[in-house]
Amino acid sequence: MTRCTVHNDASGVSVDDAMDALAARRRRVLLAHLFEERRATVGELADELVDDSRGTDPLRVRTELVHVDLPRLTDAGIVAFDRDADTVSLDGELPLVRRSLEAARRHEGRT
Repeated sequence: MTRCTVHNDASGVSVDDAMDALAARRRRVLLAHLFEERRATVGELADELVDDSRGTDPLRVRTELVHVDLPRLTDAGIVAFDRDADTVSLDGELPLVRRSLEAARRHEGRT
């Protein structure tokens, strides 16, 4: 598969990585939280995801967050995950990801 690198985005995040990051609702919720707060603990993000998905097992949410979502977002260069401090932060300004997330949230009826 050919990767499409964004040339006008200083972050260097590819279009493919941005769209992959936003493909899962829980990653959209997580990124929306980080764009508002800039940094959060894994516990805060897990709580946000549990609140959004009502009825989901908190341990399962945290496990998926740590073993699926955060590694995917870290590999894409979208977030920085400090396992020692148990914190997550955005890895730069990420204009492509921000604009794409805003469009997705408008489409979902969330602003």
